[in-house]
Amino acid sequence: MIGVSDARLKHVVRAVIEMTSLSFRAAGPRILVTRGWSPPRRGRPTLCWPAVQRLVPDRIDDVDVAQCYLDDRREPIDGRPWVVVNMATTIDGATALEGRSGGIGGPNDHLAFHALRSAADVVLAGAGTIRAENYGPVRVPDSHVAVRAAAGRPAPAVLASVSRSVAFEPDARIFSDPTQRPLLFTVTDAPAARIAALEPVADIVAVGSGDVDLPSVFAELGRRGVRCVVCEGGPALNGQLIAWDLVDEWCTTIGPILASGSSSRAAHGPGVAAPRGFRLDRLLYDGRDLLARYVADRSATA
Repeated sequence: MIGVSDARLKHVVRAVIEMTSLSFRAAGPRILVTRGWSPPRRGRPTLCWPAVQRLVPDRIDDVDVAQCYLDDRREPIDGRPWVVVNMATTIDGATALEGRSGGIGGPNDHLAFHALRSAADVVLAGAGTIRAENYGPVRVPDSHVAVRAAAGRPAPAVLASVSRSVAFEPDARIFSDPTQRPLLFTVTDAPAARIAALEPVADIVAVGSGDVDLPSVFAELGRRGVRCVVCEGGPALNGQLIAWDLVDEWCTTIGPILASGSSSRAAHGPGVAAPRGFRLDRLLYDGRDLLARYVADRSATA
């Protein structure tokens, strides 16, 4: 059953069709579309499209979530791409339930997730996140292909990762499409055998010795013409981005769940002596989740 008004029916049906062909934060072949929201049941995610309110900067009672994220302006800064971090957390700060992030956000979080990917040239994730979430090649919803083309972006975005050990198996799902070779950033002293095993299925760039030099990663992406990178974690990579003051935008979905447990917070790493200030650019609410977009205040002293 689809619990929506006639005015929203076309949008909802289109979204359902597209979402069934894409990977959610937590993938699942069975989809039930209902009125309102009910707690997720293991093995059977519940999908719904309640009306979404924009609360900030000013109130609008019904907005298109995907279009909000697609319309945001993102431009390179000082020769490097604009960097967006996109995360979902519970209200007590957990970033995963049973090791994966999929149960935290509802269907509008999934729409935002894919819209941000569609607005990016590169999707970046740490090696641990790619393995835990079983990443595959980036897919773009049909309705976003024209948007990407109009922005001069090929479809789809390139998947990239940073890893000192490049501990991937050549038959991993991220390498399953030979037309979409991932971009792997590693160190000059990475294991030679692993590099040799992955060279046939990925483009590998060494930046730094001992640790991946993140400023060099983004400088290289800038030289390649990349304008926007969406980073999907994990928390260790997010912490490094914060330490280098490389985050320009932080998008977060807060799901109304208390999880406790041992899940990491959205970022961890060395403390920052002068934390960068951010401003709340937009806040959406769908009756379940809060979807917030924060933008770095580059006019403030870091």
